[in-house]
Amino acid sequence: MKFNFKAFTLLAPISLTSMFLALSAIGISQSVPAVMAQKNQYLGQTRLSPRETNLEYLRFPICQTPPLKEIKLVAKKGVAQIDRLVVQYGNNQIEKLQVRDNLNVGMESRWIDLKGGKRCVKAIALVGTSERVKRNSVIQFYGR
Repeated sequence: MKFNFKAFTLLAPISLTSMFLALSAIGISQSVPAVMAQKNQYLGQTRLSPRETNLEYLRFPICQTPPLKEIKLVAKKGVAQIDRLVVQYGNNQIEKLQVRDNLNVGMESRWIDLKGGKRCVKAIALVGTSERVKRNSVIQFYGR
């Protein structure tokens, strides 16, 4: 069955207000803003041990996550010293990002820009140490 564009244009024009009212009557309008508000996406987490200069990876299935423009780190457990991030893109290009941040429990890093706008990210490596002698730090990754 083909779509008849001519017949469609002959239908009475629908204003945006009446379309919004119709959608809100069936409850769709309430779900659209909630989806749009979820800008910050949880990407995963890794643990940093108290050894000097850890290298921890977070890998993704190729382009399964939406393209990212920025990355943020959040310390969920322990105290961590983050030196840098190494980001591998879908085309296997690698970018080294200097972070140099100390994160206590509950603290967040700034949003770290990725070069070239929104990019498909394949993996993120975190280089840093846990400040605790006997406990690992847990670092969560967010993207947008």
